Amino acid sequence: MITAWRIVKARYAANAFAGEGARQYSGRWNSIGTPMVYTSDYLATAVLELIVNMAGHSALFNKYRRIAVDIPARLITALDPKKLPADWQDNPPPASTRMIGDHWIQSQTSAVFKVPSAILPQHHSYLLNPLHADFAEINIGKPHPFAFDPRISSVKMR
Repeated sequence: MITAWRIVKARYAANAFAGEGARQYSGRWNSIGTPMVYTSDYLATAVLELIVNMAGHSALFNKYRRIAVDIPARLITALDPKKLPADWQDNPPPASTRMIGDHWIQSQTSAVFKVPSAILPQHHSYLLNPLHADFAEINIGKPHPFAFDPRISSVKMR
């Protein structure tokens, strides 16, 4: 069993696993129109993923929830690192990675796709396909309050 993490604004906690945010706005591993749920292998990785995507937004310190997700290992397909395109870590995310994720969703290969984190490639994101038949076997925990350390907002890069 693998435990992954998702951090969401409190107002979205009830629907955090529908894939609607990614479907509406896209992400590194999906195009607009493709529902997907992004989770991280560690709570700290989930924090970093959220911070880089919220950079410059004052909403960073609004009320958030952390949610643990238990994933049976047999539901996971891992991306072969040799198949990563050269631009996979680019910002904004490139079409090459969105095509990989879109293909995975469309192929219905598995309920979960393990990919490297663009921030920390030694860590992983677990992408969830909310439309896959095995998605119901993923154990989604209860939302718990999560607060960012306020010192994060004062960090300045030199």
